[in-house]
Amino acid sequence: MLAQKQVEHRDVTHQQSAACSRRGTGFLLRGLLLAFVLAAALASPAVGGTIVGSRHDLAWAYHRVSDGFHPWYDYNQVCVFCHTPHHADQTQGALWNRFAPAGPYILYQSPSLDNLPSQPGRGSAVCLSCHDGTLAVDAVLQQPLYTTSNPEQTRHGAMTTAGSDSWLNCGTYCHRSGGSWHDGTRSYMERDLSGDHPVSIAYPSSAEFVPAPPDGRFANGVRLIAGRVECISCHNPHDPTNRPFLVMSDDNSALCYTCHAK
Repeated sequence: MLAQKQVEHRDVTHQQSAACSRRGTGFLLRGLLLAFVLAAALASPAVGGTIVGSRHDLAWAYHRVSDGFHPWYDYNQVCVFCHTPHHADQTQGALWNRFAPAGPYILYQSPSLDNLPSQPGRGSAVCLSCHDGTLAVDAVLQQPLYTTSNPEQTRHGAMTTAGSDSWLNCGTYCHRSGGSWHDGTRSYMERDLSGDHPVSIAYPSSAEFVPAPPDGRFANGVRLIAGRVECISCHNPHDPTNRPFLVMSDDNSALCYTCHAK
């Protein structure tokens, strides 16, 4: 009887050891898989649906630069370049962490459009706080607590090539046609928007346009902001799936036909 119990005990112990070994192997494999996914996320371009690793992820872009030249300040955070949980400027946007662009802007004009704005609304101004080129991409209202204050940050890494500190601007050496990085000249909106799609206009009600949904949200992701067309009506700055950060693909002008009936 004693021998039989000893054999049973050894069998149970062996089964428990095998189970623990399998669990340990499973944990190890999951850990390795997670490490591989994180490494791939840091080393590869962004996947759809996330700002991480996209051109709007300035923290990731900072660490990609290999020549040691960084014309913007590294906060080692993805969101802080636009958002802050404390002391945000709620007049500009949700938990907004950027200075408001000063303008003034020259906007699109057309005799066929009524109720044209004098200046962009906040649904476009938030984008222009980087893309008009007058403010540096690292010019934030609230820096992370652990970073050292940088008194010169407001002149680091502005998009435009104009100004006395043009050597610090994105388009001077790197993000220009023929530069060492991707050509970003189409991103330099500057303050003359007269040749760009109109923004901050009231959505037209004529037969040339698809009727606006009651809540201002089209089924494909296009949306009106307080009844107006803004930059964020067609662009989602958090999702690079459809370049350039479009809310949907514009293949065969599908995005355009959301609003334009002909």
